[in-house]
Amino acid sequence: MRVKRAHEDPLKNQADLIVVPLEEREWKAYESGKKKRSDRYRWLVSLAGKDFVQELSLREFTGKKLAEGLLCASPSDQCRYVLIVGWSDKDDQRFRHLGHRIGTVADRIKASSVYLHLVCSTQEEYHLQGLLEELSLSSYAFTYYKKKSTKHAVSTMSLLDPPKNITAIAKAAKTAADAVTLARDLVNLPAGVCTPSYFVRRVRSVLKGTGLRVKVYNKAALTKLKAGGILGVGQGSAESPYLVTITYTPKNRKRYNKVALVGKGVTFDTGGNSIKPAGSMMAMKCDMAGAAAVFASMKAIAETAPAVEVRAYIPLAENMVSGNAIRPGDVLRILNGTTVEVLNTDAEGRLILADALSLAVKEKPDVILDAATLTGSCVVALGETRSGLFSNDESLQAILKECGALAGEQHWPMPLAEDCRGQLKSSVADTKNIGGRWGGAITAALFLEKFTGDVPWAHFDIAGPAFLEGGKHYLPGGATGFMVRTFLEFADSGAKRFFS
Repeated sequence: MRVKRAHEDPLKNQADLIVVPLEEREWKAYESGKKKRSDRYRWLVSLAGKDFVQELSLREFTGKKLAEGLLCASPSDQCRYVLIVGWSDKDDQRFRHLGHRIGTVADRIKASSVYLHLVCSTQEEYHLQGLLEELSLSSYAFTYYKKKSTKHAVSTMSLLDPPKNITAIAKAAKTAADAVTLARDLVNLPAGVCTPSYFVRRVRSVLKGTGLRVKVYNKAALTKLKAGGILGVGQGSAESPYLVTITYTPKNRKRYNKVALVGKGVTFDTGGNSIKPAGSMMAMKCDMAGAAAVFASMKAIAETAPAVEVRAYIPLAENMVSGNAIRPGDVLRILNGTTVEVLNTDAEGRLILADALSLAVKEKPDVILDAATLTGSCVVALGETRSGLFSNDESLQAILKECGALAGEQHWPMPLAEDCRGQLKSSVADTKNIGGRWGGAITAALFLEKFTGDVPWAHFDIAGPAFLEGGKHYLPGGATGFMVRTFLEFADSGAKRFFS
């Protein structure tokens, strides 16, 4: 998508779709006739006709946040349509919502060029990236198995008085949107296609030539590594498990901090011998959404070149039912030597993450972030559109919440509650993989914490927002690519604040 500067005189801009955000108070002034002499009112009349206020009123346009009024621009040849959108300074994600709304309307009317009549303050320049991201992603559709795509993308966006660095902003938006698209596509693929071995092949092919270092631990290497969690979860499948590491190192820097990203990669989860009900298994191709987000983030990081080293750890396995699958009561030995009594084979994600976290700690990072579709309990607590954010460092937790807000992803701080630790005690091993009935998201996080050493660490339980049955706001139905943009924001700006 090309982004360009619009003409200062709005009457000299032509586009298939002209978008005008209106605050509710401005719309009320139009309705009451108080602003009929304003320049913008006269311009709207020239675009949409002198009866545009009456027409929008008949359509019950209110001017409230995200209210929409689409008008044919018959009196003028300046454009084909005018879109008037309710605009509210109280909405922190208004730019992202606006970008998504523009994209969906442009798709509906097949508009290729858009002129946005909106002046941004200096403080709001950053949010233009969010607008451009959502405008691009609004045309996302998983079309691998469709005869043809029905989505229409905007090719040109004209902005009124854009900032001087708009080219860099547009480039960053494209990088982020491309990474989100990669993550969505991987998660949306059928589990029979996106197997552990397929994931490994995609990592190698996509990252070839990027300068990133890729290392793949196959079954033999995992055995040598003593990665009992990954091997145990994967032993019931005909597909071999893997652990992939991806490393980005800053160039021309002698000193830099090290960030580790860990993503759960269960490419399909039957629950194992603690088998899931059929209805709960249908969307379990999404159980590798954390791994997809980490992989896609690394692709973008190769392009954005942050000032920190970023190393990804992606454990990959299928959790299947077979005569060789782990049984409730089995004991696994994790890479760091900790033994785990497996009382529920459907609590498998934490087992493969334990190995990945242990390897990350062994390689001495300065901070570890992990993302996993880990517990249904977190969805019950927080709903579908936000993750649970657990951390052993309050400063890190606060910075990550802010990074999420800037990236358009919601993270809710959750406690590592001391009174829940006892639920993980085992009589036959160092720990067990599940707690009691209550606080399931907390006990899962407490389990992971056992493998993080004394490294500052944060865990994102993304079971809700990673995969949606229906679209929510600017998140689509199906895979959302959640976490990609938070990871990118932390690598770019959050890490600077945390390490300063």
